[in-house]
Amino acid sequence: CEIPPASISGVVFQDGPPIVTSGLVTPETLAAMRDGQLTDDDTRLAGVTLMLADGEGNLLLDEAGQPITAVTDAEGSFTFDRLYPGEYQIIQAHPEGYFDWIDTPGTAGGVAENPGDVIGQIQLTAGQQAADYHFSELQLRDPPPPGLPPPLPPLPPVIISNFQAVPIIVTAGFGVSPLLIPPPPGPGLLDLGLASGGGVDGYTWHLSIVDGGNPRGQNEEAPAVARAFTTTFQADTWQGDRVDEGQWQLVSNGPNGQAELRTLQFGMPGSVPVVGDFNGDGQTDIGIFHDGTWFIDLNGNGVWDHGDLWAQLGKPGDIPTTGDWDGDGKTDIGVFGPTWTGDDRALAREGGLPAADNTATGVTKNIPPQEHQAPVQQRLLKLTAKGQIRSDVIDHVFSYGQPGDIPISGDWNGDGMDQIGVFRHGTYYLDINGNGKWDVDDKMVDLGPFAGVPVVGDFNGDGRDELGVYVDGKWRLDTNGDQQLDILDEVFELNSPDGIPIVGDWDGSGIERPGLYRPGVKAQ
Repeated sequence: CEIPPASISGVVFQDGPPIVTSGLVTPETLAAMRDGQLTDDDTRLAGVTLMLADGEGNLLLDEAGQPITAVTDAEGSFTFDRLYPGEYQIIQAHPEGYFDWIDTPGTAGGVAENPGDVIGQIQLTAGQQAADYHFSELQLRDPPPPGLPPPLPPLPPVIISNFQAVPIIVTAGFGVSPLLIPPPPGPGLLDLGLASGGGVDGYTWHLSIVDGGNPRGQNEEAPAVARAFTTTFQADTWQGDRVDEGQWQLVSNGPNGQAELRTLQFGMPGSVPVVGDFNGDGQTDIGIFHDGTWFIDLNGNGVWDHGDLWAQLGKPGDIPTTGDWDGDGKTDIGVFGPTWTGDDRALAREGGLPAADNTATGVTKNIPPQEHQAPVQQRLLKLTAKGQIRSDVIDHVFSYGQPGDIPISGDWNGDGMDQIGVFRHGTYYLDINGNGKWDVDDKMVDLGPFAGVPVVGDFNGDGRDELGVYVDGKWRLDTNGDQQLDILDEVFELNSPDGIPIVGDWDGSGIERPGLYRPGVKAQ
């Protein structure tokens, strides 16, 4: 006898009116405002695509070999009909401009992945008309007025360990680095927003263009008084601390196109990893930052040797960051931390990066400042063991962010040059135009209430850096570049108990991939 067909139906809707937020949202605060239940005051969403899958999550195909889909009508309703008995999943293509909220199984039961845009384990019997499979969305809006920086909340109290530091992961140019952020001030913390930046009383950025060890300008030998090295490694003689106590696990494409894991030994106790294409060959190199001293594997052989690059920029407590600050294809270095002597005069003449979108006038943006226009402290550099220790003024000083922010950098607009940004309480604040100031051309991006740490990289090879978060060993990457995390993006696990996430183009393919750095791990 003929088996009567079954069906599954439901609604996609916006749960309540838009929520105005300054960027600080958590699942708890949203749950207090919206319950994910379909009511008369909700907005039903038309034109949303849903896909049908089997119980294992494999998309079901029609007679033409195309995925079976349903698109919501003017009332936000959808139906999958002519179904056989069995187990099904409904997968929603996340609608652009909305924040994924609570999905609810209907009359045939099932389990919703929240967040996740998937309702699975739907068991249909012959002829069953399953209904009320609902997908809810939220709309989050920035506060008015337009054209002004969004209000930024003061930092909450932080419990600090006996070491007076908390481990955090931050992006560093083409990847992420762990760092020890010093504790913010106590109850008297000045609420320094992005509009005013850290200023001379807060935190500032110090960016140095190193150009693969041959920076522009006159080669000034560093005076002896400047050689206050912070590690027992002596750059003069290229001798001292071992630089092999740290394990790197890098994911790249193997010869057969399958992912393979490559392991390197490079590091020292107390150091944090930094990454970038320091030599301009199109492949990410590794390095470490230790209390203001940089050890960079410039020749790319995965070990510290006589052909590498040493630098001194910053001091204990500063946060390292890397990026291509002049668009020459080589990654440069920088630090974010407490202000330096002379920052006020540097900020007075600062014109920003030489990016196409930076229309600031009055200052030539790609020429090193004079000594009287720069901080007193300079950057030291030595290219290979046979090179000379040279000293240069700091190229750029920016006031962007406040204590407790996590500095990030990336090519936000595809112009071939990296710009800066900060990550605060789950929200990215991106300096789109590269002028080193928060203004109307810049952008705030909230990837949702994931209590993770930021990861940045060109995950799809389009020449722009995308955003993501790393949470308890799970990577959530905005691989389609729409600046939201949805079902079309990549989610995977890569973790070890002591692993720190890093990102880089380890094989020169043009696509940046994940990796882990395990500090203090010695070679077997």
